Amino acid sequence: MSDNYNKQGDNAQADDTPLERVQAGTHICVTEEETLVLGRRIALDLSAGDIVCITGDLGAGKTVLCRGIADGLGVNPSDVRSPTFSIVHEYNGTIDVLHFDCYRMNKAEEALQIGWEDYLQREAVILIEWPEIIESLLPANCLGVKINSADAVRAITIDGKDSCA
Repeated sequence: MSDNYNKQGDNAQADDTPLERVQAGTHICVTEEETLVLGRRIALDLSAGDIVCITGDLGAGKTVLCRGIADGLGVNPSDVRSPTFSIVHEYNGTIDVLHFDCYRMNKAEEALQIGWEDYLQREAVILIEWPEIIESLLPANCLGVKINSADAVRAITIDGKDSCA
């Protein structure tokens, strides 16, 4: 995967400390800002064509993590919001981002009806919330991320490639 330019300068956090690449494993985030920074770190290793599958309960922080990833790919983070009702939002950045929320889908075939196969051909990073609903349509080389949230603490587990849904 390629190194990507982060629009905050030289891959810096809010305090101008350079971001480090994220490792597979569990990362504890206590604040929304920590979740955003983790998303920016994930973005360092993403390139067009990569798919990130993000699972977790309602309100766990999936969209916040997506906002951080998108920010790391050059998308204005204030533009990133949950696509629950529209199913997909498209964002232009240094690498474009397709942000899916499959929560309202009843079966994988609904993704095919909105052009899923065409989206896979795009030169973009694809972020998917609730990927388990379309698991049968996902390629094998997705990056799996699981968020467990309790008492405002998020345990975010990055499983690495080939671990989607």
